Amino acid sequence: MNYTSESLVDEAYLTVSETFSTHRTKPLSWRIDQLRKTWWMIEDNKDRIEQVLYHDMHKHKQEALSVDAAGIQGACLEALQHLKEWAADEKPNRTDPVNLFTSTRIRKEPKGVALIMSAWNYPFMELFEPMICAISAGCTMVLKPSELAEASQDLIAEIVPKYLDQDAIKVVTSGPAGMDHILSKKWDHIFFTGSTVVGKIIYAKAAANLTTVTLELGGRGPAIVTANADIDTAAKRIASAKFMNAGQICLTVNHVFVDPSVKEQFIAALVKYFDLFRSGSSQQPAHYSHVINERNFNRLDRLLEQSKGKIIYGAERDAKTRYFSPTIVDGVLPSDSLMTEELFGPILPILDATLDEAISYTNKYDHPLALYGFTTSRAEKDKILSQTSSGGVTLNDCLLHMTAKGTPFGGVGASGIGAYHGPYGFKEFTHLRTVVDVPGWMEILFKFRYPPYTNEKAAAFAKFLGPVTKVPFDRHGKDTTSLIGRVTGLLAKLTIPVLLLVLLRWKGAAALDLIKDLKIASFDGVTSVHIEEIHNCMPVRICYIHDSLRMSNASVEKAPASVPADMDSRPPTLVAVDTNRETGDKELCGLSPATPKDTNDSSSREEFDFASEEFANIPDLVRNVVSFEDDPSLPVITFRSVLLSSFFCIIGSAASQIS
Repeated sequence: MNYTSESLVDEAYLTVSETFSTHRTKPLSWRIDQLRKTWWMIEDNKDRIEQVLYHDMHKHKQEALSVDAAGIQGACLEALQHLKEWAADEKPNRTDPVNLFTSTRIRKEPKGVALIMSAWNYPFMELFEPMICAISAGCTMVLKPSELAEASQDLIAEIVPKYLDQDAIKVVTSGPAGMDHILSKKWDHIFFTGSTVVGKIIYAKAAANLTTVTLELGGRGPAIVTANADIDTAAKRIASAKFMNAGQICLTVNHVFVDPSVKEQFIAALVKYFDLFRSGSSQQPAHYSHVINERNFNRLDRLLEQSKGKIIYGAERDAKTRYFSPTIVDGVLPSDSLMTEELFGPILPILDATLDEAISYTNKYDHPLALYGFTTSRAEKDKILSQTSSGGVTLNDCLLHMTAKGTPFGGVGASGIGAYHGPYGFKEFTHLRTVVDVPGWMEILFKFRYPPYTNEKAAAFAKFLGPVTKVPFDRHGKDTTSLIGRVTGLLAKLTIPVLLLVLLRWKGAAALDLIKDLKIASFDGVTSVHIEEIHNCMPVRICYIHDSLRMSNASVEKAPASVPADMDSRPPTLVAVDTNRETGDKELCGLSPATPKDTNDSSSREEFDFASEEFANIPDLVRNVVSFEDDPSLPVITFRSVLLSSFFCIIGSAASQIS
């Protein structure tokens, strides 16, 4: 296997370091360009990705493309959609005097030059998703794919320079012997996915330069099946998680604690579903992944041979092809060989345990990356969550907490440091830089800070910092706020929202209700939705701002103001129409409630198919500026009402502080 030489590693590091010093990766335009090219890099090479994953691990197309292709492209699109929001300056709370009178903001800046190293089980996803986070933050980087997935490594080294900025993103290849040289560089951030053993080595190397790290490691993730679980569903989902990638997933189920009262039923269901997933054949299924290499195959084989448990399913093995079938081992004790390390394979140990026993055992060892609880009892769910610790939890299923959009994925303790996905990955590669711009006139307020110090200046300084002698709790931590203060404080919090709701009410409907109803159609990926008929809605105009709507010349018009005598005399509803460029005719393409009906009647809903041709250019029906039209019957928010609300708010807040 040909690895990158030390001289080329040095050259790659120097290139990306010099590129970062030019600041050209900081503009959003560069980041957006690289994210778009990443999406196309995956799109153009899906067939080749599928081929190399089959070569490395016998991975089926469905697994290969759903994770190592679609997952990466989804991360690209999420970053493109939210990048401006993530990168925007944040303004802190204005209650502090410094924040109130200065221009204070939190600036998002890239950390610098990053090193990203991936594992072999998902060689594309585990390398490119962190890369997307680093690009979004504006970093330059060196990518180091796993050498164990050799065909995948070679493809990555080939396609990255063809699609992405060669001065900002470099790929190096290396085995264990070359890692010392790579880690000797002064990186600004290191992102590693792999084993806890290697993670500790990388952490120690990073400490020499005080380099920040994100470590996505592993852990022996348990599944707990209680007597109150849906046994058939639990067995199906655990079997599916263990079948996927032949159990070679950092957050898969390592072992199962089963309540003795349901164990026999659970094991029978496990066997049923493993048979089903294998297509009823004891031969090597074409859709089943194989163990990555001989070393890991031999490790799993040794652990199984040393186990004192009873093999009740599977255990078919072929050293030549590295096929290792799904295997169930019952009667496993905590001291068994299968419980000494993370299995990272298709062996599934079963342990008899009540919920309390399962929690007690889990807490004796390092925190796992994932924990799975199967129960229909709310009390048992709360107990699992409150009495255990893990990187993430999925209740009544497996793996899904990793796929939840807008949530962090990461470990805790020995299972990892930091988290990524979406905005959390952006933050891992970002330095939060506080910026305070002080106007000259503030010299009047701050003059007491200058020497010589006096008692008068000390008193002025204490006053500037705010009262600290009167607090709403005593030395024992007990709340000392009076009942009057609590009530007044609650009223202060409710004053403005209640007043606004009262002012915005009109004939039994609020503008917020209207907006809520309209936004039914704004969910991404929806092809067909039901839109409630909107009664009592304000006469408003929806001003579309989406580019594709401008291109399609779409508009929104009010329905005719005149209504039949037998109809409810309510304000006109809305219709969205699109002008056909060729014929000039207007075509209905949006909200059009015809006649008022009983809102409890399901027939009062109209269904619009957003996959149909007339909706092709309208991905989001409401995205969205809502403005009130001139109408003398509409309530008006006056300066007086706002002033009155503010007055009550101030009085209430003051009362809650002094009571």
